[in-house]
Amino acid sequence: MAAIVRRKEEYSEASVAEMNRHLDAARWSAPQKLALACRILAAEEHGSALAGQLTARGDEAGTYWTMRFGLGLDEISADNLLLVDDDLRVLAGDGMPNPSNRFHLWIYRKRPEVGSIIHTHPPHTSALSMIGEPSIDMSMRPPQLRKRRARPSMGISAMARRATAVKE
Repeated sequence: MAAIVRRKEEYSEASVAEMNRHLDAARWSAPQKLALACRILAAEEHGSALAGQLTARGDEAGTYWTMRFGLGLDEISADNLLLVDDDLRVLAGDGMPNPSNRFHLWIYRKRPEVGSIIHTHPPHTSALSMIGEPSIDMSMRPPQLRKRRARPSMGISAMARRATAVKE
């Protein structure tokens, strides 16, 4: 029996079609997906309270879903997310957004293809940075699609040393 050889795109298209047919995630709203991402990250111990920010574009241009300031990743639900505008003014929901999300808004303005931004403090990465071990930015995207090369990032201890040097 001869092996069937197909193009990679055919396998990819077939996989996407199967997932769309069997998984209902595609029918979830942006707030539901964002809340699910928060819960998954909480289960992976990515911190709580102010240790991370997640945002996603809203349906209207210049709107974004974000977490309410002071809630941990494990406390987020679709019902307690906030819809904000380009100035972090709350359009829907109760509470205030994390002021740190202004960085997310800058990225959304410059990169219209970005649909969501996740900033967390993974426990293993945080631990390595505290002992001065460099980390390497990683991506699942092929090198030819990356905008920049992987590079060592500055850990917390390196930032603390730099801050101390500046004070002296």
